[in-house]
Amino acid sequence: MRQRTEDRWTSGSVKSTWKEIKDTVDKSVVKKEIAVKKWRVGHRKWWDRECGREKRKVKSMYLAWRQERGSKENYLPSKRENGEGCA
Repeated sequence: MRQRTEDRWTSGSVKSTWKEIKDTVDKSVVKKEIAVKKWRVGHRKWWDRECGREKRKVKSMYLAWRQERGSKENYLPSKRENGEGCA
């Protein structure tokens, strides 16, 4: 094992040398606190199963209207209701 005479490290066991190196690195590294978010992007506390069901229902009405199986008069009120409750 090499000895470092210019620094403060001296010969010794591998464990003690490793501990000294690790302590030196830990002191020199800038540590930053990171706040972990409980909810991921797109997930909200107020968004529940009912909102998801309503959203899918409105989407199916939209697709039916665009494919000429439904009417715009049925789609728009349901979109407004969904927007007020689960937007």
